[in-house]
Formats: sequence, structure tokens, C-alpha cells
Amino acid sequence: MPGSAAPIPHDPHAPLGRRAAARLRLSVPARLVSVLGTHACYLVSLSQTGARVVTERPLATGASAWLHIAAQEHFCIVVRAGIAMTAMVFEDPLSRQQVLDVRTYAERFDATERAATRAELRAWVQGRTSAS
Repeated sequence: MPGSAAPIPHDPHAPLGRRAAARLRLSVPARLVSVLGTHACYLVSLSQTGARVVTERPLATGASAWLHIAAQEHFCIVVRAGIAMTAMVFEDPLSRQQVLDVRTYAERFDATERAATRAELRAWVQGRTSAS
């Protein structure tokens, strides 16, 4: 068609919407270490560029911390904080392998938790308690 622009080729690495990287949803315990102390948290979402965690008391927007998960630690800055949710961006993006390592850790954690729960229930049904 005369005067129409040529179609722009799709860039598979271009972010879609607001996301700069694909997000992995999970629920595993982690730790945030900030100048205010060490905070137990649950990692609920992870990408190469950032993470979201659930904490008892979220850190303030702009605060910095180290996120410790799956034998990794990453420096991050809080970009959003809600009642219990804290969203952070990593100072240095994670590699795909680092994200995959966390996913593997989460899968193993889930399997270990299920096995422990089954063992506890089996002991309870058999009349044993965890103290015996």
C-alpha cells in the first residue's frame, strides 16, 4: 500500500507492558537484611530485574536491602511498599540461571514441606506426637 510504513519486526527481548522481564511466581521463605535489621519474608515473585516479598513490616520505598534466597544474595532497592507486600528492583539484574536456581530451590522446598506434613500426619494418625 503506498505511503504505509513497513511493519516493525517483533523483538522477542522487548518488554511487554510494564514488565521488564518474565516473572516467576512462588512462595518460599527468604530473608531481607537492611540497616533496620534482618526480616523474615516470603518470596512470592521473582524476575531477572526484581522481586516481591511478603513481610510482617514492609520496608520503606527507597530503602535498600540484601535479599537472601537459595544460597544467593542480591542487593535491591524498594520501589513499592504496601501493607505486607514489598516490591524491589535489583541493582544488578539476575542471570537466567540464577532465576532457574531459585525455581529449583522452590520446587525442592515444596516437595520437602509436603513430605514433612505427610510424616507429621502419619505420626498423628498412629497416635505418635512429634515429641515422642
